[in-house]
Amino acid sequence: MNIKLHIRNILLASFLLVSALAVAQKRGSKADVLFFEYKYNEAIREYLQEMRKAPLTNDQTINLAEAYFKTGNIDRAAETYSQVYKKEGKIRDSYFNTLMQVLVRTVGRDSAMTFFYEQSQASDPFLNENAGFNYDLIRTNDTMGLRFDIFNVNVNSPQSDFAPAFYKDQVLFTTGRPQVSKKSSNPT
Repeated sequence: MNIKLHIRNILLASFLLVSALAVAQKRGSKADVLFFEYKYNEAIREYLQEMRKAPLTNDQTINLAEAYFKTGNIDRAAETYSQVYKKEGKIRDSYFNTLMQVLVRTVGRDSAMTFFYEQSQASDPFLNENAGFNYDLIRTNDTMGLRFDIFNVNVNSPQSDFAPAFYKDQVLFTTGRPQVSKKSSNPT
C-alpha cells in the first residue's frame, strides 16, 4: 500500500509540473498583451525591445507588422510583412491581403500585382480570379457600369440597428428595440 501511495504522489507531482510548464509556455509577452489591447504604438516599442533580447516568433512578427499598418507606418509594415513572407513562403490570406495593400502603397499597383501573380499563394483559383477582377476594375477605373443593391436581411429588426463597436474597454450596440431590462433614453 505504501508503494501505491508513493506512485500516486509521483504521478500527481509530475502532472502538476507538466501543467505548470504548459501554462508558463502559453503566457504571452508584454508586447503581445499590448497588441491585443489595441495599444499599437506601445506594442511596437515593446516588440522592438523584445527583439533585442531574442528573435520574435512569426506570429509576433506578424503582430508587429499589423501594428505598423494600424499606426500608418506603411513602409515598416511592408518591410516586416515581407520578412515573414520570405521566411515562411505562405501567410494567412488576411495577412497576405494586408501585405498586398502595403505593397500597392509602397511599390505601386503594377509591381504589387506582379508580385501577387508570381507567388505560390496566388495559386488558389478563387483568390486569383478575385484579385484579377479587382485589379482590372481599378486599372480601368470603370465604376460607372457597377450596380449596387442595398437590401434588408431577415435577421434585422424593423428598428434602426447598428453593428457593435468598440469604445474604450466596452462594446457598444445601438438599437431601437424595446428593452425591459435596460434603461433607454427618450430620444431613442
